[in-house]
Amino acid sequence: MGNFDTKSKVIMGVVILVTLLLIVFGIINFLKSDEEDVTIKEEEKGLENELSEEYKKMVEEKEKEEINNNENDEEINEIEEEQIQVDKEDISKEEMNNKKKLASILGIKESTLITKTEMNNKVAEWYNDGFRNEEETIEQMIEKEFGDNGKIQDELNLYVTEELSEFDLNQLALRFPEELLEGKEIHPKLRPQVFLESSLYGGISKSRGQVYGWESLGKGYPLPEDTNNKRYLDENEGFIKSKRKLNVGYISLDYINDEFVLNYKIKIDGEVTEKELEDFIKERDVKGKTGIGTFQEYKSKNTLYVGDSILDVEIPVKMEDIFGKKKTKENMKKWREGKLKPTLFYLGDTRVKLREVSVEEYEKGKFLD
Repeated sequence: MGNFDTKSKVIMGVVILVTLLLIVFGIINFLKSDEEDVTIKEEEKGLENELSEEYKKMVEEKEKEEINNNENDEEINEIEEEQIQVDKEDISKEEMNNKKKLASILGIKESTLITKTEMNNKVAEWYNDGFRNEEETIEQMIEKEFGDNGKIQDELNLYVTEELSEFDLNQLALRFPEELLEGKEIHPKLRPQVFLESSLYGGISKSRGQVYGWESLGKGYPLPEDTNNKRYLDENEGFIKSKRKLNVGYISLDYINDEFVLNYKIKIDGEVTEKELEDFIKERDVKGKTGIGTFQEYKSKNTLYVGDSILDVEIPVKMEDIFGKKKTKENMKKWREGKLKPTLFYLGDTRVKLREVSVEEYEKGKFLD
């Protein structure tokens, strides 16, 4: 009995000790768990703070970027505004002198003409006043401001500039249409030696003047006449040089409207008068026939004669004057078959020997060398 009590006490003591140990271990684990939770929360809070700082930095950088972009946009707008402000140029004395010379050549008022600088300054003024080419074009503005005078000069590139020589001014004058000549007209048989254009936005361009063939030749157009007709050109192409300011050249023969017509060109170097041209034409005949009739047919009291030009002259001739045979059906048949060749003849004191040219050669035209 005594031994049993002692055992029971020992067992009870062990159970109590184990229970106490379990309670202590549980408390320790609980406290440790709380510490871990606090650590995790602190770590989470730290991470949250770090992310918050990064976010703040991102927001600040974004704001700075937007500010910079706005500043750049303002700078660009300022630059664009500055670009639209177009400076005007001073009109040179040489340009105004050329304007006066051209007006004198054409016999018109100086106010009819517009120089390139004058027009550029007007365009600059429009831009500076807010013109943006949205509702109206520059061409429409020119027509509104200057009427037909401005419109035609702009379309045909007839602007006066300071670099134009007296020769250049004559080439430009020869391109002026009747609408700008205040009741005058340039002799319709006069043409420029050089085709000159002076545009508003570009420089001055020059191309060789046409001296032989139809006006549309060399531009891809077919002949408007019967292409079966034979055509002839002097073997000596070009102008015959002399000490005079008037020189003959590019002699040709056409058959037009059942009539043989001899054509030649007069190259005019410098200024010329109507009387000088008439006297020169009268001196150049083919067996008594001259081109004075056709020359006078095109003139009037208001006709202008511009220097440094080329004059087309036409002489109606007979078949026997060129081919040595009278115009009969039989001879015309031989001529069409190529059995009749032109004979040697003289235009005034100029020896002429014609050769036949092909349709292809004729269509290409001849241009001043």
